[in-house]
Amino acid sequence: MEIHREYGASPNSVKILASTHPAFLLGSGHVAMRTPDQPYRPTQQLGETPRCYLVDGTWVWRYPVDHDVLRGSGRAIPESVAVHLGLAPLQKHRVSTPYGDLGLSWWQQPTMGSTRAAARHLEADEGDELFLMCRSTSAVEFRLLRRDELAVDPSERLCQLVGSARSRSVDQVLADALGLEQGAGGAHEVAEVRERLLQRREHDLVELLDQL
Repeated sequence: MEIHREYGASPNSVKILASTHPAFLLGSGHVAMRTPDQPYRPTQQLGETPRCYLVDGTWVWRYPVDHDVLRGSGRAIPESVAVHLGLAPLQKHRVSTPYGDLGLSWWQQPTMGSTRAAARHLEADEGDELFLMCRSTSAVEFRLLRRDELAVDPSERLCQLVGSARSRSVDQVLADALGLEQGAGGAHEVAEVRERLLQRREHDLVELLDQL
C-alpha cells in the first residue's frame, strides 16, 4: 500500500513518523510494522536510565508521590522500564500488584495506569517516593520511601534514594545499584560512580556524593 496516496498524507510526514516511532521500521522507501522477531531495543538501557536501580537482583524505578499520583492519574514511564516489563510499542499489557492489576500501554510513549491504590495502602503523602519493583513481566510490587524518613547524613540518604540498605561502602552500594560491572580488582572508584550518575543526569545524587 502507498500510504501517502491511500490516505492523502505527505510522504515526508509518513517518513518522519515511521522514523521516530519505535513501532515502525523504515528502509528503502518502505514502512513496516515491527514483528516479534524484531523487538524494539531502547537506546537507553536500565543501567543508564535515571531513577532506575538494581536492588537485590531486581530492577526498580523510583518516582515521586505527587498530586497526580494521589488523585489517580497515570504517568509516563521510561522506555527501558516498559520493555523490561514486557510492553512493546502500540501494545497494552497488564501486570499484577498486591493492590490489583496495573495497566501499561504504549502509544506515543509508554505509560502506566493509576497507582493510587498502592499509594493509599502504603499511606503515602505528597513528597514521598515510590519504588516500582519489576519482579517479572507479569508482576510488580511497590516500596515507599517517606519524605520525613530521609536521612540527613549524605551516605545514608544516598542508600535510601537508590533503594538499598547500607551494608557496604557507599560507592559499592551505588555501583551495584547502577548495574556497573566489577573491574579486575572487584571494586569501583568513586569517580566511576560519579560519572555514571552525571551521564544519567541524577545531579541530586551527585551533590550528595560530593558531600562525602
